[in-house]
Amino acid sequence: MDKQTIRILVVEDDPKWSAIIIDILLRNLADANDGIPRTVFVDGDKKFQNEQDTYIDEKYSLAAQFIEATIISACDASRAKNIIDVIPSLDMVTMDMELIGAQKNDQEKQGMKLLAEVIEHHPEAACLVVSGRADELDVAKNSITRYGAIDAIVKGDNLNEISDSLRATLIYAEAGRLRKTKNMLAARTKAEHGLEVIELMTKNTKANFKRRFEDFLRALDALSVDEISGLLNAHLVIEYASKLLKSDVPWAFGIILLDGLAAFEDTYGSFQRMEVIKIVAIELQKEVNVAIKNDIPQLGYLGEGKFITIARNVADLEAVNKHLHIWFDNISSSLDSSFGDKPKNLLSLRFVLKNSTQGIFALDQLMNLEDEDKSSNTLW
Repeated sequence: MDKQTIRILVVEDDPKWSAIIIDILLRNLADANDGIPRTVFVDGDKKFQNEQDTYIDEKYSLAAQFIEATIISACDASRAKNIIDVIPSLDMVTMDMELIGAQKNDQEKQGMKLLAEVIEHHPEAACLVVSGRADELDVAKNSITRYGAIDAIVKGDNLNEISDSLRATLIYAEAGRLRKTKNMLAARTKAEHGLEVIELMTKNTKANFKRRFEDFLRALDALSVDEISGLLNAHLVIEYASKLLKSDVPWAFGIILLDGLAAFEDTYGSFQRMEVIKIVAIELQKEVNVAIKNDIPQLGYLGEGKFITIARNVADLEAVNKHLHIWFDNISSSLDSSFGDKPKNLLSLRFVLKNSTQGIFALDQLMNLEDEDKSSNTLW
């Protein structure tokens, strides 16, 4: 199976409930990824497989091996453990608290023990605990704080709540998978989609997952910011640029190069090097906010003195370029107070404008600045 798609493990010894869970997941797979393979691997005997199949209305294909499947169904703890131990990744797990093969007074511990193994082997998997009895819901919910499960549900007639929880967990799991594979923009879009979807869900599911998706987005914000400049980091900006290059949407890139940083650091030291990057970032943010009115610009720092502004309109970035002289006056004033009588002509700045009409289709073309004219540099 394509490693770029979600992988789900359903651990359930009741073929009917295994089928209900799988059917709901199949129905909502588009929330994970449009066009995702609708493949199921059933790790159980023929009787279990046949009984499970009679309850599944959604169409799917049987996978020859569990590693190829989008959804893996395990009918007992030992089969599930074998899968957990060897499978390279799991993004979502639904875990039955009571599993065949456990002692009567140890059934709950069997499910929780297996859940602990899932977390150990696949710590980023979104786990949903499924309880067979309403009076055990509190025990199931303890798994949320004790083992890091996402939610706990009870088998019963309230299929709406079960379906809501499964769908919300599926979206959350896919957002986590995208974050794990460094697709930060897609992860953000998926989490924001989750917040929209849960607005129409049952009260308990909405309350639980609203907090989870908001926490997820806050964590993404922290991962997306460059520590020195305070702007978007290189990975996120490059991801956004790559996405635009593959689209039919008009785009414009303003690449600002702060030349001479190495010589500047030799003269003033690494701390002052970081300070001057911060000064440039702050002033650039101000100028971008002034010049670009009808778009939400993406402003980031690529490292080594390279800043990038991404917008939809070339004219907006040309306006940013026109503000450079005023901008340099402001920065020079900041440097005067910071560096006293030391020479300030070690640094120069270039503004390179590229756009979607120039026949640029690859990221390396976009970032290639070796042949850019340096004659228009503005010196400090």
